[in-house]
Amino acid sequence: MVGVVIFHSPGELQASAAVHGWWQRPPAELVIESGACGGFGNDVHDSCAAFVGWLFSQSPMPGSFRVLSLPGLPWAGEDHDPWGWYDRVMAEIAGWDPPPVLVDLDDFLVTHRDEVLWPPPEHRRSRRTDRRSRPPGAPFPIGWYGQGLGEFRPGHSTYECYPPEELPPIRVPLTGTFDWLRAAPEHSRSVAPNPERTAAALERLIAETPAGLPREFVEFFRSPALWRRIRSCTDCYLRLDSAAVGIRDGSGSLIRFLSDSQDCKHWHLWRSPCGTRHSVVATYRFTGSEHAHLKDGRPHPRDITTCAGSFEEFVHRFWLENELWFALHDKGRMPEGGEDYLAFYRPGGQGAEPSAAADRGGM
Repeated sequence: MVGVVIFHSPGELQASAAVHGWWQRPPAELVIESGACGGFGNDVHDSCAAFVGWLFSQSPMPGSFRVLSLPGLPWAGEDHDPWGWYDRVMAEIAGWDPPPVLVDLDDFLVTHRDEVLWPPPEHRRSRRTDRRSRPPGAPFPIGWYGQGLGEFRPGHSTYECYPPEELPPIRVPLTGTFDWLRAAPEHSRSVAPNPERTAAALERLIAETPAGLPREFVEFFRSPALWRRIRSCTDCYLRLDSAAVGIRDGSGSLIRFLSDSQDCKHWHLWRSPCGTRHSVVATYRFTGSEHAHLKDGRPHPRDITTCAGSFEEFVHRFWLENELWFALHDKGRMPEGGEDYLAFYRPGGQGAEPSAAADRGGM
């Protein structure tokens, strides 16, 4: 029988070469028997190579086959739209006759003609869903990437995405002065970066941003004493970029200021094209101006999630949730406003009024 096997990763926007063969057995059976549906890792190219190696190791071989490149594969180093390429190639191969056996290395699924062949239902992962909000007129989807808060807000991964309606309102005045943070204790281990390097990056940003930066953003990065009052249970650190990078579709620019230590997430100040509006957004693929010259290195609108309607709003929620995590897990000091924040997650507590930032189109 004729058949094709392709390994793919929707999250990484990658697909392997196509293993096209004339098989003695259904190719899906061979994929499952080989362990290629996760047993060789979650890199599409490594898994494809390991599957081909497994085929060669069998005696007798389960058929004859060849490895073919997928259509439209971009040249190395070319600035291309990875979302556009992945969507186009998956749409094209869906029309092949016969359609390929697809091995999804994000959810570890083997499918053919949209039917899940492996694993059995009782061993399947819950399918991932996009829980972000998409209000009309918002430039990007909205969601908060945060950690679990014990029994109050369970979390199953480093960062869960919570839609705005599942977030407690912020009850402290956000005036751009960070008075609420100045009253908090300093920590020996905080998100504080190298002060000299941060000062140099800030001055370059100010000089190269004609439309200006938000006053609260500048005030914060000129105040090392504020940085030392913020800590992160996921080992995030302040990492101020020295240049803004334009978004691929012209919907503004991003300035990275915070990164996860393992590059799971990066947070940026978003500035509108006219420079008069700002918010805080998160990305996964775009890491900062250092890599903007590389293939697909510029920020892409489909990689952007609005996390907060203003910079101070983001800093407050980030500070408070991390302080709550340490209080809940290390029996530390409950932060100011922490009990009210957790009360939102108690039975009957989610009827609170939304924060003002939500009315501004942010969170």
